[in-house]
Amino acid sequence: MNSSKVRLRGSLIFVILLLLSVLGVGIFWSFQRGGRDFAVFFEAGRLVSIGEGASIYQKGPDRFLYSPGFAWFFSLFSRLPFPTALSVWTVLKVAGLILLAKKLAEPWMGRGKELGWLGTLIGILVLSKPLLIDFEYGQVNLLILASIVWALSNRKELGSAWSGALLSWTVFSFLAFAKVFPLPLLLTPFLVSKGVSRSRLWAERVGIGVGFLLSFGIPVLSSGFSGTLLLIQNWGDALLSKGMPLESHNQSFSALLFHYLSGIPTFARSEGPEPLALGASFLNSHQIALLSAAWGCMVFGWGLSWLRSGSWRDPAQWIALSAAFLILPSHLVWKTYFVMSIPVGVFLVHHCLRTRDKMSVFLLAIVFLGINFSGFDWLGHPWGAYLEAASLFLILHILMMLRVGSISR
Repeated sequence: MNSSKVRLRGSLIFVILLLLSVLGVGIFWSFQRGGRDFAVFFEAGRLVSIGEGASIYQKGPDRFLYSPGFAWFFSLFSRLPFPTALSVWTVLKVAGLILLAKKLAEPWMGRGKELGWLGTLIGILVLSKPLLIDFEYGQVNLLILASIVWALSNRKELGSAWSGALLSWTVFSFLAFAKVFPLPLLLTPFLVSKGVSRSRLWAERVGIGVGFLLSFGIPVLSSGFSGTLLLIQNWGDALLSKGMPLESHNQSFSALLFHYLSGIPTFARSEGPEPLALGASFLNSHQIALLSAAWGCMVFGWGLSWLRSGSWRDPAQWIALSAAFLILPSHLVWKTYFVMSIPVGVFLVHHCLRTRDKMSVFLLAIVFLGINFSGFDWLGHPWGAYLEAASLFLILHILMMLRVGSISR
């Protein structure tokens, strides 16, 4: 074995160990701190299991904002002790991460499996903090991303349509209906069909239908049609009642405008109970609402246009930007949502390994530092809060998207 292969293998082992360390910290924190979002899912499932499914949107440690079927799915977990259920959920998420890494690495295996895995795992490490938070809170965003990449991968390959395609689109559809923001990608089998076999397209469309039935049909078995319709109405009310969170953790475009251009003080959890006065009063709430609506329409229109171009785009680039665009229109973007940045990060790392592009290397370095080392525990008070309120994660996410979109393979 020559020296370059030894170095490559050593680098791969080192990156694997770093990634395992990140996962270890996230998993440890989830058990130490109670897996806050998982606790919400678990309680919704427990209410279903004891016959109180009608109250999932009124009771719980925090508001349950997911589809009714998601609560019914978690009724399986609620039959276990909480630590055991969290362990099973964590194992499921680790499996999802492995599937995600495998699917993201596949397009880059032409230069060797070890190099393909190395670039992919480095790309995941660049987005360590959102991944760590997702594990810490027991969130579902990582599984959503894994299902997206699984469903969108290898669409033009023949065979296994009624196994891999059906299963992957069923899982993705169920999770998309559960959390709403991935729903635009369910248009893929209807908008991007050129070069895709008819049997695969039908498998994808049937999978979407099955995911829909799992989300809204299973509750009918115990709640009846009228009870399920009431649940759906309560779900919509719960989503609308969430409103516009103005705390610094919200990384959305709308939150940025409120934080620095409205004159409204911003609550930063790291700075105590007193809100921070940021920026100045340049825009009123109505003007910010109009700008936010314009932003949402613009990025949504671009996203649909990009999605339609999937028949002739490079698959790795198309999947990366399709997943990344999903969080842009939302008025509520927590840090864990930026696991959706992982595919663009992986694409950029492989681009750097292939071309030694200095601009992309510099951007990745900025993203790595900005995502993982911009908190108050690194920058101190109050600078960490200032950057957080400036929607730094969103800005870096957009910069990566712009760079990936400008690359031709």
